[in-house]
Amino acid sequence: MLTAYIVVVVGTISYIGLIVPNLVTMFKGDKLQGTLLDTALFGAVFVLICDLIGRALISPYELPIELIARIVGSAIFIGLLIFKLKTPRKRVRLAAGKTQESCQK
Repeated sequence: MLTAYIVVVVGTISYIGLIVPNLVTMFKGDKLQGTLLDTALFGAVFVLICDLIGRALISPYELPIELIARIVGSAIFIGLLIFKLKTPRKRVRLAAGKTQESCQK
């Protein structure tokens, strides 16, 4: 009920579920136990920063958090895409004596 209340008051905030987990796993790895708390904390910090930017941009007025999150999130997402395209992928080495076809079965 608390989440539904927040969504009704604030509105949907895009890019939170797309940007925040990808940034955290990029630095911490894919282990869910180690990244779950960091993802929640970084998501809260991301929303706080977007709120502060929205309040400071036009001082007596406020911009919606959703607008700032979309602008910042799209810039971060494009940066992530460019970074992933420039870095080479790591090759997966198979165990000795196994071929790739036998591992796929």
